[in-house]
Amino acid sequence: AQNVAGVTGHDLATESGDAAVSINSSLLGDNVGSGLGEAQTRDAAFNLIGSSNGSGVIDPGIARLARRGGRTETHALLLGSPAVDAVMDGTGVSAEADQRGTPFNRNVGDAPDMGAFELQALGDVAFFTVTTLQDELDFFNTELSLREALAFAAGSVGIETIRFDATLFSEPGVIELRLGQLQIDDSLVIEGPGSSLLRIDAGGDSRVIDVTGEQIDLRIAGLTLTGGDTSGISGPTPVASAGAGGGLRFVGSGALDLEDVSFDSNITTESGAHGGALFASGINIKIDSSQLFGNSTNGDDAGGGAIFVDAGSLLLTDSRLMGNGTTGAMGLGGAIASTDSDITLSDVVIESNST
Repeated sequence: AQNVAGVTGHDLATESGDAAVSINSSLLGDNVGSGLGEAQTRDAAFNLIGSSNGSGVIDPGIARLARRGGRTETHALLLGSPAVDAVMDGTGVSAEADQRGTPFNRNVGDAPDMGAFELQALGDVAFFTVTTLQDELDFFNTELSLREALAFAAGSVGIETIRFDATLFSEPGVIELRLGQLQIDDSLVIEGPGSSLLRIDAGGDSRVIDVTGEQIDLRIAGLTLTGGDTSGISGPTPVASAGAGGGLRFVGSGALDLEDVSFDSNITTESGAHGGALFASGINIKIDSSQLFGNSTNGDDAGGGAIFVDAGSLLLTDSRLMGNGTTGAMGLGGAIASTDSDITLSDVVIESNST
């Protein structure tokens, strides 16, 4: 489903004279060009088959391709997907795990799900307790990195809480991002040990965290985001720039709750790349007991040296913004800039910022 072809047969094309096509327990979004009959409800072979020439294409209800546990990227099934529990009573399904491998079971619920991904919740907190500060994506060793914990959370139903093993912080620690920005597209909680004890450092090679999706509730506490740099990442302006948010970008809908989070020395450089530390569009933001120091936007028409809020809201309490700035032409708001957003500040120190 959701494939594209230049002529016809977006999902499956057969030529005249081909041998018979037989499918079972499968979802075909659009049957045009396939020679298969439409089945908006499961047919005798447990197929779901849509048609753009009939009652409509079937939306499979899947998330974008991403790491969600295991060695390969997968499309997660969304809650309400017609592919969930849709295989014929598990007949012919012998694998113990889905494409991702253990611990993702292949048969959860009334029957297996169509496709390579089985929708399920991982209840064991071991999958969400970070035990190494190395930035790695190897699910088959004995350590769990933050990036791996995020992947497990993305592949699990519900709002998971990621925590860090206390033994990692006999002294302040740092996660140096070797594999690029951290990607989040599902609701979750990240509970760090404290902003003075844990830094996540992009090293000037990428943004630190990118959040995209609808109805995402994200809480982050007790860590520092630093070294984010979106240089070379450009996109449409003014508010949807791909290079916005040097430390954290959140685009879509939902809520962002930050407590004891520091943004230190994050930058954007492209035109229209708003929010040196934080850019959010369509998001309701709450920031408490946090600090934003030395963040900047350097491109023209790039506002909000520290924070830029578009079409959302910002509640900022008990925090400090200092030494942030914009250097490009028409770069408004050395500390904070916004469009179409409600801004509320309480017990906040804003000083020594510049435009």
